[in-house]
Amino acid sequence: MSFSVAKPYAKETALKPKVEILEPLGPLHDISEPDILEAFKSRVGAMKVSGEYDRRFNQNKNRISKELEHPTPVVGLKRATELRVWELSASVPETLPESLLRQAQSIPMPNLSRSLLFVDGTDVQSLKVAQKLFESQKDLRVVLVNGAPADVSEKLHRRVFFDQGGALVRVFGIEAVPALLFNGPEGPSGAEFAPDQLSELLSLMPQ
Repeated sequence: MSFSVAKPYAKETALKPKVEILEPLGPLHDISEPDILEAFKSRVGAMKVSGEYDRRFNQNKNRISKELEHPTPVVGLKRATELRVWELSASVPETLPESLLRQAQSIPMPNLSRSLLFVDGTDVQSLKVAQKLFESQKDLRVVLVNGAPADVSEKLHRRVFFDQGGALVRVFGIEAVPALLFNGPEGPSGAEFAPDQLSELLSLMPQ
């Protein structure tokens, strides 16, 4: 028995790429636009020489300092005159598909880690309410919607927070202050109340 071995194919010689230098078809010009980084450095340097840089820096520093001391009040809130209680629900985007939306809406709202009291820091009666609530709500957090946080913190001898831009007010559906978010017998709840309705509010809260 004999075997025949196929002859290997001869490798084709690879064609070398042809390099061709083309001559310009028209006149050439240097780039006339200034370097953006160099232009920026030049602009800043001129501002420092003229004093404009320091003036703007101090202006922005003062603006930020004032905003921290006196944040912009949350707009659209009223002073609570009657007791209004509602159940808190998780915020669900309405853009979800209908099937996912139904599932998401059926998920119960988790308990709050602590009670939150929303008050107007310029209202003396609301601050008195906060002081009374501290006696029964040791983990209470005060959230301002108006007023100076440093001044209120000094009056209450507690750290306070500010609802910047009214983000929490919108999420929890608060329409008037004082308002308290707490874990009620049937789950997380919200309550708007007049300062003289504090005892009525406390009766709704688990002891």
